[in-house]
Amino acid sequence: MIRTHKIRLIPTVKQEIAFRKACGVARYSYNYNLAKWNEEYKKGNKPNMYSLKKLWNSEKPEWVYDSPKDANIQPVIDLGKAFNNFFKGRTKHPTFHKKGINDGFYISNDKAKFKNNKIQLPKIGLVKIREQLRFNGKIMSFTIKKEANQWYVCVLIELPDKQKKDTNKIGIDLGVKTLATLDNGKKYNRSKSTERNSKRLKVAQRNLSKKKKGSNNRNKAKMKVARVHLDIRNQRKDLLHKVTSDIIKNHGNIICLEDLSVNSMLEKKVYKSLKRGIVDASFNKFRVLMEYKANKVLYVDRYFPSSKLCCRCKTKKLDLKLSDRLYDCKNCGLLIDRDLNASINIKLNAVG
Repeated sequence: MIRTHKIRLIPTVKQEIAFRKACGVARYSYNYNLAKWNEEYKKGNKPNMYSLKKLWNSEKPEWVYDSPKDANIQPVIDLGKAFNNFFKGRTKHPTFHKKGINDGFYISNDKAKFKNNKIQLPKIGLVKIREQLRFNGKIMSFTIKKEANQWYVCVLIELPDKQKKDTNKIGIDLGVKTLATLDNGKKYNRSKSTERNSKRLKVAQRNLSKKKKGSNNRNKAKMKVARVHLDIRNQRKDLLHKVTSDIIKNHGNIICLEDLSVNSMLEKKVYKSLKRGIVDASFNKFRVLMEYKANKVLYVDRYFPSSKLCCRCKTKKLDLKLSDRLYDCKNCGLLIDRDLNASINIKLNAVG
């Protein structure tokens, strides 16, 4: 069982400069090797991770040695994995990394260690951390990441598998008005982090638009916008963790869900007024957390009419609208909450 613990770092000014340099090394290594890969491919050759790694080791500039070794080696491995996923049809063609977007670098498990309330990093030294490591297991790797103006270390840990007992099977209907409706009638409200922070975000973005491009004031304003977005993401994640944990602990460990396609929903005109709610609900994140925490997750097909099907007599109501919050079956007379009806259908029809 693999777990990730994300810990806030408190670097000094000198250490933050070292972090930025290491991120630059990682970005340069990735982009340099991607350019070489594209160049070799155009010549008719068949490049691979091993040939690129050999070429990179012979051509890399001296300044990369000022940062941890893994910061310039791991991007070549990541590029090889990216192309492997591309050739298997899982992802799009790898693109060049841009400064300021997903900045970070990798450190292997044997090159860093925790010491009390600090972490020892190669060529950077002891960096203060906000909290202690919560898991006792084998540390697999470290990744230093930047989000807005904050630095984090993501620790990948291998823990012994726990035998989870099968408990209740629970059907869950995900929605915009209510995040999750269980087949026992329990409901969980969705996050409204975007709505709560909309004024803050608007002010920060308006302030950013007034700053001169390339100026220090614009960089400060840009960081304020990034910080608001970070707060929105953190509030959203916090609620999702609380909801999923409560469902697992108190309602059931075998979860039944719809195989939703969020991108398709956002493209449909019928959901145009609900886009902000769909984004705030974070259906994909909910699904990932359930697969992470539950004993088993079962799904119904994304085209299964869970809302239109009567859970008692299985009659399909073709004229059901999004505004209809109650399901009134004309065949058997059942009057039930629309989302509750959907969650029962999902439970009855979900398969592994």
